[in-house]
Amino acid sequence: MTAEPHPPTSSEARLLHDQLAALALLCSRDLGAEPGGAGLGASGPGYRISELARDKAAKSRDALLAPLTKQWGSVRRVALRDGQLREPWAFFATLAPEVHVWHTPDRWLALGVTSAPPARLLALVTTTAPPGTPAPAAETGETWALDADVPVPVTPDEVAQLLRTRIGGGQFDLWLKSPSGRAVSLLTNADRAMVVLFEGPDDPGEHALDPGAEGASGGFLLADGQIDAYPDADTVPLGEALRLVEHIVRTGTWPDDAPWMSDR
Repeated sequence: MTAEPHPPTSSEARLLHDQLAALALLCSRDLGAEPGGAGLGASGPGYRISELARDKAAKSRDALLAPLTKQWGSVRRVALRDGQLREPWAFFATLAPEVHVWHTPDRWLALGVTSAPPARLLALVTTTAPPGTPAPAAETGETWALDADVPVPVTPDEVAQLLRTRIGGGQFDLWLKSPSGRAVSLLTNADRAMVVLFEGPDDPGEHALDPGAEGASGGFLLADGQIDAYPDADTVPLGEALRLVEHIVRTGTWPDDAPWMSDR
């Protein structure tokens, strides 16, 4: 039987209040006027990093999720990976490999728990969009087509059924492409699927995750005849994959509740 979470103590409530006040101050700063720096507390043109908690960092982050989402709207969980990331995300990735991100009116706010002990809760405020943010065309009527000898235009309402039909006919390596240069790859073994969103022809992309999954699955048949196997944590059930693709075709980006990782 799962124990019910206890109501916050007065000290926890005060801590939450103080952290929200610190974040409000951080988000109100003129980022363009901030001086430079290194390490925790670093700042630069368009960003600032601040430490919010040293004790019970993950618990403090979890307590902040609901009030920040109520204030700023939907939250997106982003797995950062060193490599082809713009600053300050590349630097923040060395501190906290996974972040929760909100889009405020003119900047992004991210919370992350450091991977190196002792765990600390960090906040990043920046005017630079995080990895995976859709291009403006994706927000204003981007069109998609199933890649084939004769491309097949798709709409959000019909893309899932079209992909199911192709998979049922033995096609397991499927691509959707947009005139903007963006693309979505769905590679499946008819049970699970790897879904990758690419921002352009040379982009390594970002793929959907199933963080609680264990083990690996094989039988992923590529168009060139190669058969691959992948960790289940890097693929999702086929039904979920179709939901993700439909959402990308509809909005240009991942659903807010879908974990994914940048491969850049």
